[in-house]
Amino acid sequence: MDKILSARLDEAAVQQLDALSHSLRITKKQLLEEMIFRKAREVAESSGEDVFSATSGTWKRREGVEKTIAEIRGKFEAGMRRRQI
Repeated sequence: MDKILSARLDEAAVQQLDALSHSLRITKKQLLEEMIFRKAREVAESSGEDVFSATSGTWKRREGVEKTIAEIRGKFEAGMRRRQI
């Protein structure tokens, strides 16, 4: 799922982004994502650290899938009950 990001950029940087995305015939979104992932790879290679491994792992849970689903569903249903008139 895509998320909305708000950032203030220097006007010259925005102009470069527009020009580069136009010349490459890709969207600004595609260009920014590619640049971010490329920079992350550079950092990982230079530091010897695997950025993906360091920032992931939330899917590794001690409890089973059924318990996780039941807990989330319970919270969702409780929220729906609170909002009912």
